[in-house]
Formats: sequence, structure tokens, C-alpha cells
Amino acid sequence: EGSGIYFHTAEIAYVFESISSYISMNLQNCTWDNQSQTFSNQIISHWINTATTEKPLEQMVLL
Repeated sequence: EGSGIYFHTAEIAYVFESISSYISMNLQNCTWDNQSQTFSNQIISHWINTATTEKPLEQMVLL
């Protein structure tokens, strides 16, 4: 738990529901588990809300 690589823009794959190889830049359809898909949906909701109201959602359920 708590392992992995974290970097700026890491959320982009969740925003666009796609994954890519940073070397090839070829997008592929995601085959995420339910937890990853739920997280992606939350991130998308935050981005949409921020774009339309200039405020992120007030609450997000962390997985």
C-alpha cells in the first residue's frame, strides 16, 4: 500500500478514460477494475464541475 509512481498529470488517463505508453503515445482502451473506473468517473465529474462552475466538487470519496 502506498507504493507506486506519482507525478504531475498522472490523473490525465482517468480524465479521458484511456491509457497510453508515454514512449509510443498510442492510446488504448482501458480495462480497469471497478475501483479504477469509479475513481475515473469521480475525476471526470470534478473536471466538468470545475470547468462549468469554476469550483471542484465539494466532496470526493477516496478509494
